[in-house]
Amino acid sequence: MPPNNAYRCTYISRQIDVKALYRLWVTQAEKDVMSQVLHSC
Repeated sequence: MPPNNAYRCTYISRQIDVKALYRLWVTQAEKDVMSQVLHSC
């Protein structure tokens, strides 16, 4: 995760876009962190 808390929402959103575009999978741990971050956006 980026050290800048203000950038985390953008970072996670872009990560999801890239994974979807290239049909990459997400581990449960990644999904949990993504969910936590996005709920705080």
